[in-house]
Amino acid sequence: MDAPTHMLMQAMRHLPDSIRAERIASATLQLEISGRCVQFAVLERHVKYQATLNGLIRMGNNKLLVCNALCREYADFCVANEINYLDILGNIWIKTAQVSYWHQNY
Repeated sequence: MDAPTHMLMQAMRHLPDSIRAERIASATLQLEISGRCVQFAVLERHVKYQATLNGLIRMGNNKLLVCNALCREYADFCVANEINYLDILGNIWIKTAQVSYWHQNY
């Protein structure tokens, strides 16, 4: 398995205590939320412009954007467009058939 990136490690370190995270492959993350385990393909992006997020619309709910700290505007854009995300501050929004979860550290 490849070494985790700095961005992914930082994001995982800041997850809320109610979530357990485990890398099960170089680009796959398993999250345990409320007793349910959900696997995500990790897409790491540095989000500086909304255009970066536009390219992720309808990417599927088994994908997780791991990114730099999102401003509220971009976090709201992700929620409105159902883009699962985890940023380096531990802000997270997840919506799948198995689980829905939202936590902000702002």
